[in-house]
Amino acid sequence: MPRFSQVRAMILENSTSILQDDSGVPLAYFDPTRWNLRAFGRYVMPIFPAYYQPKLTEFYQRTQPAPIDFGVGYRWRPNESNLLWAVRIPGSPDITSSIPVQTSPPQPAPEVARQQPVYRPRPRVENDPFQGPPPPIFPFFLFQPPPP
Repeated sequence: MPRFSQVRAMILENSTSILQDDSGVPLAYFDPTRWNLRAFGRYVMPIFPAYYQPKLTEFYQRTQPAPIDFGVGYRWRPNESNLLWAVRIPGSPDITSSIPVQTSPPQPAPEVARQQPVYRPRPRVENDPFQGPPPPIFPFFLFQPPPP
């Protein structure tokens, strides 16, 4: 997003190594003459489709990502997480003058058919503490009585 361009520039300018998921600095901002990149896991459609990165999809398809057996980030389920490890190439030129600042909104993601979740209410159970009436709300500055 454009409002993150200063933070992104600061990270790229001052970092020697960056480990992130796909919600971090977009792949397009890593100049291959300045950064060595290594992929881990699997890149799938992000949970916010507007931030889909076609270049990251291409990168994961042409490299052999190392598997990860844990979840991380928004896609925390097994086999859905991804990590990108960027290591600055020693002696690479100063990057402060060439960091692009995004001024236009991101490109829309391709349309993906999404299935709406089906709401199924829980069956009512006698004496279920999670289904009783809500506890009375007291102002935060008053003493809250202990539960019965």
